[in-house]
Amino acid sequence: MKKIVIVIVFVMALGLTAIIVPIALRYDSVQYEKNMLAHIMSSDEDDVVAEYNGQKTLVVGRNINRVASTLSPSTRKRLFRKPDFDPGQAVVITFPDGARFTVSPAGNSGDTAYIVYEHRNQTRYFSITGLKTFEWITRAVSPEGVYNENEVVGSAD
Repeated sequence: MKKIVIVIVFVMALGLTAIIVPIALRYDSVQYEKNMLAHIMSSDEDDVVAEYNGQKTLVVGRNINRVASTLSPSTRKRLFRKPDFDPGQAVVITFPDGARFTVSPAGNSGDTAYIVYEHRNQTRYFSITGLKTFEWITRAVSPEGVYNENEVVGSAD
């Protein structure tokens, strides 16, 4: 009798896990997209600052939208541990509401970029493959920008 109860409890726990884990992952994905919209709206109040190659720029205009759309494709993959990348090659983007994105190429992995998202004492890791993410981000935060020029404010600290 005890063996049957143990098997039933195990099957129920497995079933609940199979339901709860995908729902939690989907909720996290939707929350990330909602937060991205809030980060964009916070740029109306103050500046979006990007640091890359020792240069600090204020990202302005439609370049902010390019950054947001590049960082939030539906094909991004959630990683559950910190990816290994060279911080010296990374682009760091800070939104006025405190959100911080670190975007880095994934070494020799071709067209893959790692994203470290930090906001409100939470850290999330993502990878995006096949969309030229790092190339788009570096263009959007460069002094030339994608749609309009960004403002150079000096060297990164």
